[in-house]
Amino acid sequence: MRRQSPACRRKTPSRAEKALGFVSFWQCSPNFSETYYQQNLTGVIDGVTRSDYPLLLKNFQEILTAQTAGYRFLIQHRLAGALVMAPRMRREDLDILKGVGIPLVLLYHQTPGKDFSWVDLNNREGGRMAMEHLLSLGHRKIGFIGGELELSSNARDRYGAYQEALKAAGIGEDPRWVRNGMFTLDYGKEIAEELLSLPVSDRPTALFCATDMIAFGALQTARKRGVKVPAELSIVGFDNYDQAAYHSPPLTTVHQPFYEMGRIAMELLESIVQDPKRDSQQVLIEPELVVRASTAAPPLPPSGPKTASFK
Repeated sequence: MRRQSPACRRKTPSRAEKALGFVSFWQCSPNFSETYYQQNLTGVIDGVTRSDYPLLLKNFQEILTAQTAGYRFLIQHRLAGALVMAPRMRREDLDILKGVGIPLVLLYHQTPGKDFSWVDLNNREGGRMAMEHLLSLGHRKIGFIGGELELSSNARDRYGAYQEALKAAGIGEDPRWVRNGMFTLDYGKEIAEELLSLPVSDRPTALFCATDMIAFGALQTARKRGVKVPAELSIVGFDNYDQAAYHSPPLTTVHQPFYEMGRIAMELLESIVQDPKRDSQQVLIEPELVVRASTAAPPLPPSGPKTASFK
């Protein structure tokens, strides 16, 4: 009888008969070269390669609901557990996940209470950092461009941080300067066009953009309209995508450690699969403000007409 090598004789745990899943839900096909997805996936893969589990990847061009193919995928496949990256999800749709019947960890979506384990950035703290930076520079006319409040806990937290910072500084929120819609480049371009079309005296002197993609759009619009950044308009993003450092000007932004978050989330999922009786865990990762050249003190107000003095 042929003897097996030590590697071949390695006994594989029975749990390896099932895979761990990394399932992402998007409104449209993700850009796989985008920092957000690429670094998360690298972290997830590194997290799972330290275990005995195979990994099953699946992307869906949809928001997670009980009627979607993504939900059927979670129900029908014999997964040991799944990491669900669904940053856009209605609150009522969270209930459908309770019936999936396998251990789950949510990535980039926070839920109240202890029903789910999740890993997310401390978005409220990141928003506070961005706003305190602008306020410390002397800005008082600060606009906000954010995402879908009804779908994204991240959008709600970043907007909430904006509101709280204004209130703490004794500044009223000006509805002319606030928009919540999409975390996209085109949305940033569109809303910046609206804001920069206002009379100069009515414009914000700074924009807190809830993602780098929104900020990149705002920067493009400012350049097209001849508005100088940061001399006439300061812009802060959120994410710290790789291209943020190479934009013109380089973007001040809040750093989100995508790789570490993917790895931590997958390791958390494995620990829950191994011990299904353990309590759910909620992990907040702390952000970091990265100051670059897109922010400066607000422009000085135009001086009034000079009058002659006579002696």
